[in-house]
Amino acid sequence: MARIEVGFTRKDGFGEHIKAAIRNDLNIAVQSVRTADVYVIDLTAKEAGRVARELLTDKITQSYSDAFFSDYDWLVEVGFLEGVTDNAAQATAEGIADILGKKPHVKTAKAYAIKGKLPEAQVKIICEKLLANTLIQYYTIKRQSKVKGA
Repeated sequence: MARIEVGFTRKDGFGEHIKAAIRNDLNIAVQSVRTADVYVIDLTAKEAGRVARELLTDKITQSYSDAFFSDYDWLVEVGFLEGVTDNAAQATAEGIADILGKKPHVKTAKAYAIKGKLPEAQVKIICEKLLANTLIQYYTIKRQSKVKGA
């Protein structure tokens, strides 16, 4: 399984929109929000690189990695629960079939890299009130580990 995260190298308009919603709708102060599309695909690393270059990224405004973000306080990932139709995954699988001649299993999610001194309870509020519909989506929260002396 290959993991591909695709994010903006320049302005992230969707991240700015989410930041404004967190501040305006939830009254929670955050410094920044950046977003990335996440694809987990049943491909080799070589195949995944080709798909990322030819299908998933806009070469001018985006780049890809297996872990796109390194600078955040909180990393949230939101995706569909098992059994819920993931239309983006289906479309991606069809695009991959056009490129590689095979249709692999694909799962998609959205990653949110949040900067701000927030307690985990506020991050959960952001997830449950803004980022995820918990009836059909899961979310995971990861705190950035700070390396002392670095």
